[in-house]
Amino acid sequence: MKIGVRPVERAFQLAQSGSVQNVAEIKKTMDREGYATREIEGELLRTQLRALIKAARGSIKPEP
Repeated sequence: MKIGVRPVERAFQLAQSGSVQNVAEIKKTMDREGYATREIEGELLRTQLRALIKAARGSIKPEP
């Protein structure tokens, strides 16, 4: 867990990183990092995270 980074903020960081494929993967990663994932609930938040994941993964070009 990063000092001073709240769980919701970390969820947004992961979503924007392009390293996760869905919200479930965000929660798994956060669990491994020692974050409480109970704050990563609610349809609006999940919708925002899914949009960020889609945008981040769309900007990643596959290696040739």
